Amino acid sequence: NATLAYIQGHMADAVAAYNRADEAARTLLEPLEASPLRRRIALNRANADIARGRLGQAETTLRRLASADDEHPAIGPIARGILGLVQHLRGRKDEAVKEYGNAADALRALRRSRASAIVLRHHCDMLRSRKEFAEARLLLDQAYTFAVEGNHEDMRHLIALSLIRLDLIEAEKTGSSAAVRQDQHLKLDESATYGRVMVFAALQCEVAFIRTWLQIPDGDLKTAASVAGGGLALASANDMQIRTTSLLLLLCEIYVQREQYASAQPLLDAALRLANATEYHSAHQRAAALLARISSVTGKM
Repeated sequence: NATLAYIQGHMADAVAAYNRADEAARTLLEPLEASPLRRRIALNRANADIARGRLGQAETTLRRLASADDEHPAIGPIARGILGLVQHLRGRKDEAVKEYGNAADALRALRRSRASAIVLRHHCDMLRSRKEFAEARLLLDQAYTFAVEGNHEDMRHLIALSLIRLDLIEAEKTGSSAAVRQDQHLKLDESATYGRVMVFAALQCEVAFIRTWLQIPDGDLKTAASVAGGGLALASANDMQIRTTSLLLLLCEIYVQREQYASAQPLLDAALRLANATEYHSAHQRAAALLARISSVTGKM
């Protein structure tokens, strides 16, 4: 099942299954590419392409889907929302804001709870990166409500994790109490259990990323490296190149803090290659900053 493979994070399997489904639909049911069923398949495949770092391929598909009329009125707005994610990853944030906003308004009017939750969560992640915390929190609250009302448990967990990310970045300067961090770990445990039971690799990778982020300020760098390494192995095995890049950089950060520059350098090289190949703009910026830190110590460029 293509959608199950996608939700579980098995991206290569998902794309292959979507391709088979599209061929079957073309041959047996709907020969026209613009037919409703084939457009829905193309939309799902574009999501998998984004996770695999095929942003250009996904953008071509999404622009075609966003501009065409369809008897299914949600296809166009969903495509615009996911197109916002492509622009976001490429660093085109003004374009992303426009796509996210237009998509969210249309999907809210159509009462599409799951799609609304997905778009609002991505929009929040972008606002968080711009340090627009109040608006990000407002959108996350809306996304969480949509997820609960629609009984979309996987999205509820992902949105809860986005809320922890928001809390962490807001607390970077002031710090947080041991009680708050303990509560965050308990929430991560809940999501990790759900991810394991449902074989939800993307959720497990997100838990690994955030748990590592929590452990670094506590100085538990050995455990942090182990957690990040586990998430990295899972992301890499499932062809989730965007998540792989982020986890490579996080692991590299740990090695830099431990002054293990020889171990950090190959991870950084791999992250830079992936960031360039996928046009993952913010990851490229983080990689460049890490390279400058390493170079300032080792004298190597």
